[in-house]
Amino acid sequence: MKKVIFCVALTLSSLPVGYVSAQNYTCTTEFNLDSRCYSCSLYEFNHNVLQCAAIIETNGGYDRGGVEINIDNCVENFEGKMVHGLGAGDSCENYQLDNDELHAQCRTGTGEYKPTFINISEFFVLELAGLNNDPVLKCAQ
Repeated sequence: MKKVIFCVALTLSSLPVGYVSAQNYTCTTEFNLDSRCYSCSLYEFNHNVLQCAAIIETNGGYDRGGVEINIDNCVENFEGKMVHGLGAGDSCENYQLDNDELHAQCRTGTGEYKPTFINISEFFVLELAGLNNDPVLKCAQ
């Protein structure tokens, strides 16, 4: 029995294995077609959502699409400062996006609101993953 298991394991180890690796691209507010993730803005009806245009490789060319993510998925409020984490939307307000900087007013433990900002390229990335290079906006951690 051990010889059979060994032969099967040896045979399987010689078969080629395909790996699919994800590629990440930083995002920007600029209209820059050289970037894979560009023209980022806050969603018109919910300023807690970041939306960006994405360039995706297709068979024999490129296509454009849109991606979005809730800011709460990647940003936390720590004593009035936006940091990597989750749930900033519960205690931050008045989001504004200007030249790759996401500005907000975030509440401290004493209830005071303080101005704070982050650079979106440090918190959000476009990931092209899977066999079809499906675009997904994710946290850059």
